[in-house]
Amino acid sequence: MLKRDKKAEFLEVGIVSLKYQFTTEKKFNKSSLSKSKYRKLLELQCNDPVKVMEEEDTSQRWWMFQDEFFVEDEDLNADDVKAFALKGVRKEKS
Repeated sequence: MLKRDKKAEFLEVGIVSLKYQFTTEKKFNKSSLSKSKYRKLLELQCNDPVKVMEEEDTSQRWWMFQDEFFVEDEDLNADDVKAFALKGVRKEKS
C-alpha cells in the first residue's frame, strides 16, 4: 500500500561540509547526499518519483514526488508510485 508520509523530510547535517539526510519518525537513511546530488534529486522528483530510502528488514521504501514523500511495502516501481500519487491528488481535489 502506498501512503503519504507527512513526517518525512531531508535534514541539513554537517558543519564543514553540508549534506542532506532523509529521515522519518525514528528512521533515517544512513547515507547522506551532497548539495549537488540533493539539488539534482529535487529537480528529478518534480516529474518522476525518486526512491530516497529502502529499509530491508521491513521491506519499506520511501519515495519523493512533487515535493511530497510516500512510503510503500509492495515493491512498486516509479511508474506505479506516480500513477497512485497522481490518482490520490486528483481525489483530494474533488
